[in-house]
Amino acid sequence: MKSIKNINKIIITAILFLLGFCLIAVLLNVFSLHQLPASFIGATLGALITVIITNILLKSQTESEEEKERSIKVFEKKSPIFQGYIKRLWKIWSYHIVTSEEYEELLGLYYSDLLIYLSDKISKEISGCLVNIGKYVDEETYGNEYIKLRGNIINIINLLSEEINLGGQIIEENVNEMDKQIFPVLFKSKLIKAFNVALKVNNDIFNDGEFQEWNETKNLVHECISFSFIEYPGICIKYLFSDNKITALLIVPNGAKYKKFLDFRDTGIMSQRIKYEKCWINILDPDEDNKLKITPFNFRTKDNLENISNENYHSIVNVLAKRGANFVSDTKIKIFKDGQPVDISIIEFLEYIYKG
Repeated sequence: MKSIKNINKIIITAILFLLGFCLIAVLLNVFSLHQLPASFIGATLGALITVIITNILLKSQTESEEEKERSIKVFEKKSPIFQGYIKRLWKIWSYHIVTSEEYEELLGLYYSDLLIYLSDKISKEISGCLVNIGKYVDEETYGNEYIKLRGNIINIINLLSEEINLGGQIIEENVNEMDKQIFPVLFKSKLIKAFNVALKVNNDIFNDGEFQEWNETKNLVHECISFSFIEYPGICIKYLFSDNKITALLIVPNGAKYKKFLDFRDTGIMSQRIKYEKCWINILDPDEDNKLKITPFNFRTKDNLENISNENYHSIVNVLAKRGANFVSDTKIKIFKDGQPVDISIIEFLEYIYKG
């Protein structure tokens, strides 16, 4: 609309200048009267050529501006779509697994939202990566399989980042260091989740477990997973991480509130550990349910965590959680009833102490 108004102004201005030119030419005897028609025609043709050229230039400028506006609008639409897709890929990368629901969502968003913005070359590359990712649907990847899954995810992220000019590219060779930082967090998350499930399969007697640093004494600090009893405040099951073992313990604090436990403490009146048949049980060791010997690891020192990441750590967390639950159900504590020794479970022991 603006270009039409501009053209009209140019035409009117050209006509006014033309008329002024003819009038001045006659009055000042620049042209004789019989020369005026030829001069008028020449001037008119010149004016028309000027109008035509100006019109072409304005039209070209208008089309360029319209194309630029279209490009901006397309970018504004596709940028959040691409970034949202990258975030979904990052989630899969972080958890080392793509579920069937996530994969279905990736495909759906790709065909419904992304594809229309991609060139044939880019769409073909991304399609190939999605096909490769599909090989690992609902598979708990680790080691080389995880590296293959990660490679396809990185490739898609880089392609989409380049399309919306996000800047830097992810270099796969540099990702290993990042994964080393991420893995302990991921492993801890999976471990606590597996323990929470295992210890609450048969009954709901524990609060949710948590990682904590436990000061057993002034100079003795342990990293552990701790499960406190809902019904017996202060008392808990702890799984202590050390250099070569994960020790399962029933812990009762010191103090007058817990004086009934005095005869059951492991190494004297100041110990918080309760003694039982299998003292210092190490849940890294094979048991009757599973003969797997698990590589010792430590979160504080990060010892062997890289080795664990290359093993089937998904299976490892489940085995450890199952052994942790078995400790609670199978451990026996010796008491005396009517002068006779009796072995009872941890839960029965706490009921005996508090309820008689």
